[in-house]
Formats: sequence, structure tokens, C-alpha cells
Amino acid sequence: MSVPTESRPAKGKEQDPKHINAIAAIAVIRIALTTTIQLSEETQGKLFQLVARLQSELGRRVSYDEAIAFLIMETQGKQEARELFEKLFGSLRGEKRVWEDLRQLRRSEKQRHERLARSA
Repeated sequence: MSVPTESRPAKGKEQDPKHINAIAAIAVIRIALTTTIQLSEETQGKLFQLVARLQSELGRRVSYDEAIAFLIMETQGKQEARELFEKLFGSLRGEKRVWEDLRQLRRSEKQRHERLARSA
């Protein structure tokens, strides 16, 4: 599936093509189901911020439905990645300290890559 031509990354940001393609797919795959949900003001505010961010990244209007679908897709992707990771490192299941060490290592690697990118 291709990205609509009007989709543009926000100024100074490079967009991940998979990310944009997934959001575009959500926009295309729509089920005509209308329902009402109750949200706290805090949750509604955060959802509005997500909609605004997605609109900025895509350069077009984004509905609350698309934003919620994006959150679901993102959560499923993280869950699938975690399951694959646990298949590789299943013996680490339940070892909170080791998982925190891995997260810290990832953060430090990300910072190192950002420093290298800025110096290039």
C-alpha cells in the first residue's frame, strides 16, 4: 500500500515509511460502526494530543477512530516484538533486573547513535 502524496513529515523530522504506511492503511480500512465511549478529561486530552501529532506528521486530518486504531496497532506490534524476544531469551522471563539492564543498554545505544548522527 502506498502513502498518499499529500502526506509529509513534520519539519525537521524523517518519517519511518512503515509507520506512515500503517497509518494510511488504517485510514483505508474503515468499518461503518458508530459507538459512544466514555473518556475521562485527561484521557480525552491525551487522545486529542495524539490526533494533533498524527495530523502534523501526515499533513491531513486524522479522526479519533484512526488515532485509536493507531494505538491498538502500536500495542500489538510491541506485544509481538516482546513475544519474539522472549522466544530468543525465554530464560529471562520474570528477571526484572535483567530486563531493566537491557532497556538501559538500549537507551545508551540510542544516545550514542544520536551523538554520532549529530557529529556527522
